[in-house]
Amino acid sequence: MWQRFTSSSVHKVDAKGRVSVPALFRRVLEQSAVPGGLVVIPNLRGSECLEVFTHEFMDRLARNIARMKPFSKERRRLEYEFLANALPMQIDETGRIVLSPQLKAAAGIRDQARFVGLGDSFQIWAPDRFERMMADLREAEDADGADPLDAMPWDDAGDPFGGGA
Repeated sequence: MWQRFTSSSVHKVDAKGRVSVPALFRRVLEQSAVPGGLVVIPNLRGSECLEVFTHEFMDRLARNIARMKPFSKERRRLEYEFLANALPMQIDETGRIVLSPQLKAAAGIRDQARFVGLGDSFQIWAPDRFERMMADLREAEDADGADPLDAMPWDDAGDPFGGGA
């Protein structure tokens, strides 16, 4: 089974902050060490959205942070960014999570939320903020003329997928 978060969809957020997690994302989360479990981090690295990770990803991240020099400013920053703000959640029996008023405010979410798959993680955005971010991203790409595919690592045969898709 595909083990990545892919696709994008908009879901209604009810008055209590409940929102359905996309079925494709739930399938990935059901395969994790904590089935249906996820970890939400608001405004990671200045983003205007919620970042969502599996427990396995957060465990790997925490182990890597723990290997850093104790009390270094880099370690402290990562601890504050990733660990101090991490909120474990569980998808309920109806496929929903609850976004607290604080989480909704952090991401500017009101009555709708856009779920955006990023492979190892996904994000939850206010739809208008996501559209603005994408427009800014495209504008920046147009300004510098760079093709994002050029940044992919390529094998010796010139194939970015290492021997076929």
